[in-house]
Amino acid sequence: VLLGVSLGLAVGATVALTVVSTPTAAVVIGVLAGLAAANLYAGSVAYVIEADPVRADAAVARGSLLSAVALVVAPLGMGLLADAIGLRTAYAGVAAVTITGAVVMLAVTWPASRRPGAVRVRPAVTPG
Repeated sequence: VLLGVSLGLAVGATVALTVVSTPTAAVVIGVLAGLAAANLYAGSVAYVIEADPVRADAAVARGSLLSAVALVVAPLGMGLLADAIGLRTAYAGVAAVTITGAVVMLAVTWPASRRPGAVRVRPAVTPG
């Protein structure tokens, strides 16, 4: 739940940054985005460990590597994108990609038993 709220707050702050026009509002929204981002890493590490508790060390290593690559590539990519299409449009694109990523993540990781229209299959009992 915390990861979803943090992601939603980060997306909301990104969208809000595209429409604000005063520096004070931008700083307030930036602080909100920072609070959201502070929870995202810790929540993501917990989620990764839950996904593979047997090899938690390898799972955390892969997650940390992905985070590090994203932290290096994202600002450069954002700068290139902003130079090409404008800063406001680039931020709006980031929000759209984030929302799409969240929907895909939920679709892929949502437990099958909780999906709408899911049918529970009982294991076959073998005669003993």
